Amino acid sequence: MALTLQGFIKPASGEDYCVDLRLNFGLLAAGFSHSNTIHIFNASGLNTLQVLHANTTQTLSEISLIDENTITWCDRAGAIGIIDIRNSTEVHKIQTRDEWFCIDSSGYNLASGSNQGMKVWDIRNFQLKKHYQDIHADKSDVSSIKLSPYYSNIMVTCSDDSLMSIINIEAEEDDDYTLLNLEEPGLKVGFVDNNVYCVTMSRYVEYNPHADNNEIPPEVVQKLPISDFQMDNPNPNFFIGPAGFGPDKSILIGSHEGGLWASSIRNPKICYPGVGHTQAVRAAATLYDGTIVTGSEDSSIISWRIDRNATVAEAEVESKSSSSTNDKRPSREERYYRPY
Repeated sequence: MALTLQGFIKPASGEDYCVDLRLNFGLLAAGFSHSNTIHIFNASGLNTLQVLHANTTQTLSEISLIDENTITWCDRAGAIGIIDIRNSTEVHKIQTRDEWFCIDSSGYNLASGSNQGMKVWDIRNFQLKKHYQDIHADKSDVSSIKLSPYYSNIMVTCSDDSLMSIINIEAEEDDDYTLLNLEEPGLKVGFVDNNVYCVTMSRYVEYNPHADNNEIPPEVVQKLPISDFQMDNPNPNFFIGPAGFGPDKSILIGSHEGGLWASSIRNPKICYPGVGHTQAVRAAATLYDGTIVTGSEDSSIISWRIDRNATVAEAEVESKSSSSTNDKRPSREERYYRPY
């Protein structure tokens, strides 16, 4: 088994690094900071369809595809914008005093997290439905927010207060939520198969949320420390997240220098390297055919295939395109709260 480079979807360039990748509705969207652009690709052929410009002078935080024609973005200056992909036109903008770190959408719900809690809007009329101010600690940064692609009423968040929340946003009472102690700051949450996961400073934790039965609390089904992946190789520094589906699911791990590894969750002692990026990988997505796409601080976007028949040596392919990046790493402030 090996992580094999398939090609560069976007080559490295300057200081404009990829902050987010989203896959939905047959589209792959990539958000870039500094230029504040959103690149739209066809998920089947990975061809560029559009390059959109977010109407902001601040750094882009995250993006989310609302439907096949609409995408939304947020920034740290309190702005949330909605763009029509077909004509590159901004169709709506929400301006608040929040410092937005994350955003997501599902069904008719649009949710975003800040240092003042989480807000949920109805995208049909952009009316505020919910404002959760007391779930996470006061003034803590909500670092990640995700709405379930299967049940649009289920929202998952994590924060630097070391808590993860699972919330029913359609409940009449605002106290219909579950808090999980992560024991250290949470960085990223998401949904994988029927489970939810969280990436922390040094762990990957996966839970069965029992979304169809409120009487059963979430249970841990996988808990991996980064130290398990450093036994034979000290270079991996942080978890990126899961990749793939079902029994072929793997975990992606990165380093500050752009290293990328894929490992079977069942056997974390064996990591398969992928050579291509020169700075830290910020985001990843798995396409419908199993292709893995990664976006890096070097601005490049690369597609990969986990080849279960190839050797590691065959996968270590150097690319001249990867050497064209600017070696300057963004400052810690520019990278926000992330440790990578």
